[in-house]
Amino acid sequence: MREGKRITTQRQLSLHISPKLGHRSHRSHPSHPEGEGLTTGGEEASGIAEAGDSQAELLIEVRIALARLFLNRGVSEAAGESVEKIEALSPEHPELRVLEDQLRRLRRFQIPQEQYEQTARRAYEHWEHGEYGAAAQLFERLRQAHPQDLNVLLRLAEAYHRQDQLPRALELLESGGRQFLSERNLEAARQCFHRLLELAPERFSAHLALAQLAQAEGDRRAAVEQYLRLSDWVEEPKRPAAGAAEARGTLEQLAAALEQARHLDPQSEPVLRRLGLAYEKLERLEDARETYRALAESCR
Repeated sequence: MREGKRITTQRQLSLHISPKLGHRSHRSHPSHPEGEGLTTGGEEASGIAEAGDSQAELLIEVRIALARLFLNRGVSEAAGESVEKIEALSPEHPELRVLEDQLRRLRRFQIPQEQYEQTARRAYEHWEHGEYGAAAQLFERLRQAHPQDLNVLLRLAEAYHRQDQLPRALELLESGGRQFLSERNLEAARQCFHRLLELAPERFSAHLALAQLAQAEGDRRAAVEQYLRLSDWVEEPKRPAAGAAEARGTLEQLAAALEQARHLDPQSEPVLRRLGLAYEKLERLEDARETYRALAESCR
């Protein structure tokens, strides 16, 4: 789809939404027969103001969704237009700075569409011939031009992997997944972390990210289950060769994760038991006692 057409779609959507902002039902007028008994004066004005606020919030959310869509597709002009409209509607909105940063990165590295497509074709040709080094160089260029392109990121990570550069592949998948997670592109983040775990099944940070992702989606059950999977690190550490400081850092991360699980499900016996054990290993004995008391009460 061409950029101009995308912009038209955005404006059409605005036209469908904007009239609602100024809409006022005739039934609110006190002279209307069906309006008898309805509140008027200050209460009516307050109700209209609340409705206006609700519609304004809806419009901002639509603008944010459009900005994300255009950024993910690399359409900087349409993305810029959406970001400007968000700023005009809500200059202090917490999502605004994230979108502006993404837009700056996109504009900084963006290359003409024709050149981008030519580079992509050459990258895939090298890939098909098993020339992964040459393919990786071109995928790196494509990723700089369009950091939100999930397919390019996954191909680049796989190119590193096939060149026996596993640490580089893992770092790319983790940093890319974290970036997508911060940008609320949850499906892209999920794919990054799942691929990361296929290459490194015991990577603590990836399991933690999937738990955070489930929590961000509002899936409490999946989040608790994922946090509990992390608790294997308490009973049988996955990295026995790690130094004491690194092992303690992992335990602290785990305790924080299990605290999140407890917040989601305060009566979960597995969560309370493993959180208490984590506190014990961290020598946080008062926290451990309080957690075990809560465990005893939940078992009654």
